[in-house]
Amino acid sequence: MPNLPISQLPQSTTLQGNELFVNVQGGVTKYTTLDDITTHHSAYISCYSTQSQALVTSGSAQVVTFTDTWTSNNISVVDNSKITFTDAGTYQLTFNAQVSNLSNSVVSSWFWVKYNGNNFPNSTTQVTLPARKSTGVPSTQIMSVSILGVAQNDNDYIELYWTGDNTLLSLYETPATAIIPETPSIIASVIRVG
Repeated sequence: MPNLPISQLPQSTTLQGNELFVNVQGGVTKYTTLDDITTHHSAYISCYSTQSQALVTSGSAQVVTFTDTWTSNNISVVDNSKITFTDAGTYQLTFNAQVSNLSNSVVSSWFWVKYNGNNFPNSTTQVTLPARKSTGVPSTQIMSVSILGVAQNDNDYIELYWTGDNTLLSLYETPATAIIPETPSIIASVIRVG
């Protein structure tokens, strides 16, 4: 194979993933594939809950739980709440919850992230909901949290916590109808960005 400058090499066609790439690891020249490179660095999860989650005790921290996962790679849900990163890295976190209020007064709720069991600074979002629409028909509002954060170690995890000032608050799941899909009580999407 002639020794050519990069600009004189033929251009690759669209990569399929199984092509070989040369790398130097520990002073030894080795090869890898695009699939190996992207699998190691690619990480994502999209998970949700098909259950309503009532606030058990007013003013007490309560963990948000997940029942199902649409898709994931190198991120998993452990113990129904811990979104766990296989590898250290920078991640974009997005949580959306349908919060409902069955009380006949205005109430507030707060949501925040915990990182390895500790409160993540400046991560709280407050939602204030109007009184219920009528007896048995709650007022609802979407809560959203979006944070860019760093998992400093392999197998670090985050959890979403919440509280409120009334036990008639809940994260509200809405069943599917003939034309509308089910509304999960919580949806989380996490993707590695660095």
